[in-house]
Amino acid sequence: MKVSAEIEAAIAAAVKENFTSASVVGINTRRALGSDGEKVLWIYVVFDDARGKGWPDPKETLSLPIHIMDRLVALNFHDFPLVSFVSKKDFPKLKLEAA
Repeated sequence: MKVSAEIEAAIAAAVKENFTSASVVGINTRRALGSDGEKVLWIYVVFDDARGKGWPDPKETLSLPIHIMDRLVALNFHDFPLVSFVSKKDFPKLKLEAA
């Protein structure tokens, strides 16, 4: 299930401002129900490890979900964000919609 353009823009802004260690080439989102029935928002941050910056900084990968959650709560959107970081090369293996 898709999210609104407003939610996608908030996620993109959080990624742009707080995730600078890798070259982001796309963000893929989808809503789902977790195994416990709670609403979750899967967020795949797709980065290009061939553009010279390399792999993401672990400090940024750990803090990014908090920055995203802050923006989502401000928009009164309460699905729990689950953030994954995947290289551009590996993203097609997930068989999701294009980023």
